[in-house]
Amino acid sequence: MKKNLWLTNSYQIIFLWCFLTIIIGSVGYFVGINSVIPGPANKKTLLDNKGENAAYKAGIPPKDSLVLVVGHKSKSYDHPDSKIAREEIIKLLKNLEDTNKEKVFIRIETVDNTFLDSDSFISNDNLSSIIKAHSNHSIDVSADEFKDLPNLFNSWQKSFPDFTVHYLSYGTVNNEMFELIHKDLDNSLFFSIPITFLILLWAFGSLVSAFIPLLVAGLSLILSLGITAILSNFLGAVSATASQLVVLLVLAIGIDYSLFLITRVREEVVRGLNYREAIIKARQTTGLAIFWSGLIVALSLSGLFLMQDTILASMSLVAIISVFITVISAIYILPALLIILDKNLEYGRFKKLTDSKMKTPNWLNFSLEKPVFIVVVTSIFLGFFALFSTQMKLGSTVEPEVLPRSMQAYQAFAVMEEKYKDLVGSDFSVIIKGESLQELENTGKLDNFFEALFLHENVRGPIRVERSTDNKVIRYKYIGLGDTNHPNNKAIIKDLRNNLFPKFLKPLGLEGYTGGTLNYVFDTTILYKKRTPLVFLVVLALSFLFLLVAFRSVIIPLKAILLNLLSTFSAFGIMVLFFQYNFIPSWSFNVIESFVPALLFSILFGLSMDYHVFLLARIYEEMKQGADVNFAVKRSITHTFQSITSAALIMVAVFAIVSTLEFPIMKELGVGLAFAVLMDATIIRCLLLPASMVLLGKWNWYLPKSLKWLPVIKLD
Repeated sequence: MKKNLWLTNSYQIIFLWCFLTIIIGSVGYFVGINSVIPGPANKKTLLDNKGENAAYKAGIPPKDSLVLVVGHKSKSYDHPDSKIAREEIIKLLKNLEDTNKEKVFIRIETVDNTFLDSDSFISNDNLSSIIKAHSNHSIDVSADEFKDLPNLFNSWQKSFPDFTVHYLSYGTVNNEMFELIHKDLDNSLFFSIPITFLILLWAFGSLVSAFIPLLVAGLSLILSLGITAILSNFLGAVSATASQLVVLLVLAIGIDYSLFLITRVREEVVRGLNYREAIIKARQTTGLAIFWSGLIVALSLSGLFLMQDTILASMSLVAIISVFITVISAIYILPALLIILDKNLEYGRFKKLTDSKMKTPNWLNFSLEKPVFIVVVTSIFLGFFALFSTQMKLGSTVEPEVLPRSMQAYQAFAVMEEKYKDLVGSDFSVIIKGESLQELENTGKLDNFFEALFLHENVRGPIRVERSTDNKVIRYKYIGLGDTNHPNNKAIIKDLRNNLFPKFLKPLGLEGYTGGTLNYVFDTTILYKKRTPLVFLVVLALSFLFLLVAFRSVIIPLKAILLNLLSTFSAFGIMVLFFQYNFIPSWSFNVIESFVPALLFSILFGLSMDYHVFLLARIYEEMKQGADVNFAVKRSITHTFQSITSAALIMVAVFAIVSTLEFPIMKELGVGLAFAVLMDATIIRCLLLPASMVLLGKWNWYLPKSLKWLPVIKLD
């Protein structure tokens, strides 16, 4: 009775699931997802840096600076009207208070009041000038402290409609990014759900059949987002893009799983079973494939824990939970719902169910008749794109010049790049800790260190100097001209750590550290380069073990891994073409975001296994009934290729929509996922897999005697 709970208590299960979804979804909605923008302004990231940790303890944490460009199209910066406009905006900034009624800005620099070169604050056309406001708070809270700035500037703009103001800071950029991420999420759902419904309608030819996968995926999504919100408030903040990842996964696999199960139910009905019998059989066969598929997706995502990055780990955790929720929905909730619907599953039908004696597609016959030719040609084709993956350059795409064009921050950067080139670059800090620092500085014993630093021609500053009250810690903030991916800027961090600190500071009994944006990107890029291969190896090993148990074969998991690696690295190669080699000019980022390969691999390997597991499960089922390899492959693909094609179309559509979102990271993920799934569902599953199955014959199911003890898993 307990085993068939979904069958005998369908109404109760559906009611409890809906009740649970409403409760958890509502709680999640009201508490909200506690999210952060990963980066150098994140407090945990800062405290993990030894130098920043020492600075925090000394009372000089990194602080944000707001840079404003105030200008007019014809009036010079020293025109009386320009001075009045600047004075008014300075007054507003000076009077701005935080929630504790403390001043947000402790110091404001202008062209007439700066320790830098005054000319650097004036544009080359004399029509604008810079105002620089230094925050009183640590950089990790500046987003909250700066949230009222857009309204403040809008108010100022009404009083000075002929003047322009552009502004840039960590806090304002983070606030804009949060807003845009939520907007992107809404847009992706707005387009992906109708497109998905139309594909399902085309696949099923019935209104109810097309609606059910969306309903099941929708409930799973609400529950997943609710749990994500609750966990983020108890276990710690997740990445701001975590909700997008949850939506992406749940929609993709939730709809696919439902599509496969419903397709199998209808196929069994056409063969002569009633709906109840068909649902039971579909769950025992396709449901088991869903179980294995979901498990492999979860295992693939678990590899992200090895990246030693708390933000990626949190994304991995919520994604894995979402996958398990989706699997439970597919193997318990969906069958219970289908039992209730019975024949009403076909309500709104506008085309007949296809006969079970389907015609074998010509491309499948060709693949089975010419397996060697197919294997060679498809491998060369995919290998060609995979070769480009060897040219992949990792770096940061969270750079001002590649920010979405709709962001005010991008427009501010464009103005600064045009008019203030010597002030545009990647910030970095030199943190020096030790006794008698002030004396060493006053006596010129640190001069050799600073002179050596300025041998790097792209270094500008210091733009800000802060000292602890006991003068035992000093922070010098500089700018390295160019973005964080520029080799000259990477050379600064390397030189400081490997040469300048040990040569000039250590003999004086001082400790030197690097901080800031440039330092963060330098370290994370190295970390991700180092840890990504480990993620690949662990994911491959775990996938092999579980496929070994699922199909009781050594060859099947080895071949599955090889084919998935081929499609994955082909997708990496296409990403290189798109985002590094200027294939699309507006998508030229010059680098691939450093954590994207590991994240993409973890998602892709799990998702691409979907089709592999479903197809292999069907072939395995046919062979257990006595069919030879050729017949089993031909029959299985003939009966599943339409549903696999429909599932792939849905995934490609969802991922293609993701690639249209404004952030470079989402574009890279969307393109990589869309192309990988497309190649996986066409070239791999329709040509390469059947050809390789025929070539290997009975060796596909080779299992050494020493492994005969492996358990046989069934889904009751």
